[in-house]
Amino acid sequence: MQYVLVTIRRNPDPQAKNRMLYPASYDANEVEAGKVGPLIYEGRLARGELTSKVLLRASDALAAKLNVDDDVEIVTAAVADAWLAQNVELNAKPDEVVTDPDRLLAIIAKNAAGVALSAEDLEALDPDKAVKGVERAKKTVATIFAK
Repeated sequence: MQYVLVTIRRNPDPQAKNRMLYPASYDANEVEAGKVGPLIYEGRLARGELTSKVLLRASDALAAKLNVDDDVEIVTAAVADAWLAQNVELNAKPDEVVTDPDRLLAIIAKNAAGVALSAEDLEALDPDKAVKGVERAKKTVATIFAK
């Protein structure tokens, strides 16, 4: 499996059916069948820019087929992570994950019974605290493409 960054361009023809122009080697059906995990768009076209990038994790065969165009680049996981860190749209959407479901059930039960929640209970509900319960997921290729 390889990480692939694809540059897409805004179609200069406002009357065109397709608003985005992909490289010639990019076949949406093949990409959908050969990718692993989500397509992660940069969102620059939506903000009015002329080019944008999309990151995908692809089989070796699909990556090799795509990599014949100048607008396609196979990158390492470290480069993909650096690109994700700069992705404004992705980072505007925080991911929260339950790391201790039993603790959350106990907190719900305490709350339903009218028992006051402790400071530690409240910290477990705060994704930015280091207490097990709900935590903010790190957005790296390892966490995004593991889903």
